[in-house]
Amino acid sequence: MCIRDRLDSAHLPPVVAVVSPKGGSGKTAVASNLALAFAQRMPSVIVDLDMYSGDVEWAFGVQPTYRIHDVARRLREDSSTELEGMFTSRGAYLSLLCSPDSHIAADAVSGLDMATITQRLIELNRPVVLDTSPGMSDFTLDAIEAASRIVLVTTTDVASVQAARKLIDTMQALRLDTARVALAVNRFNSRTGLDVADVEHRLGYAASMRIPESRHVAEGLNAGRPIVESHPDSQAATSILGFADSLLGVTLGKRFNFWWKRPV
Repeated sequence: MCIRDRLDSAHLPPVVAVVSPKGGSGKTAVASNLALAFAQRMPSVIVDLDMYSGDVEWAFGVQPTYRIHDVARRLREDSSTELEGMFTSRGAYLSLLCSPDSHIAADAVSGLDMATITQRLIELNRPVVLDTSPGMSDFTLDAIEAASRIVLVTTTDVASVQAARKLIDTMQALRLDTARVALAVNRFNSRTGLDVADVEHRLGYAASMRIPESRHVAEGLNAGRPIVESHPDSQAATSILGFADSLLGVTLGKRFNFWWKRPV
């Protein structure tokens, strides 16, 4: 029984695992923008589960005081520890839980630690984005099992799509619910790679997010301002914002202003 099954999942905000079988697909860009899109509607959390090479802190330009291994250790020592005091804040409405800052620290985090942290996050009653490591690590598998939606990120190159197909096949072999999968086709263009329609056909899913190739995505991450904030009217941003709103059940409403200056 997964974590959400032990809670009243029908009344919980979305928990989204963002996955990709290959590095370089733009998974963290999608996860970071999706978390910020949620946070423009309500307080939200993003967790960096790429334990050895996570980039979420750089995507938002923050300097964490506490990281996942600190939270895991604190919860082992005192199960009543409040998670909110160990988050890294990015503006008023987005909280980050960043990956360990060394391989030694990462090795100290167990699957049981992450199961405890994930359950506590769900109990906060906020949207949660889990940015996983490439491939199918134990932490990624646990995130998939805990999530209400699974965002599968692929580019349009053949190797990326084939790897995505294998990941779906693996999920089916493990009897995981693939109906929760939402496809994000990232960095598509009309000059190279497969058409989006071809990607959809090969993977068996209509694209929930179509994110065109754009220099603004990389520029935004390098500046600590994801594209839904730096260029909210761009095609990439509107695709992500629309998907986020669909998960929240939002059709209209004012978004929070997230103007924020990167620390020097």
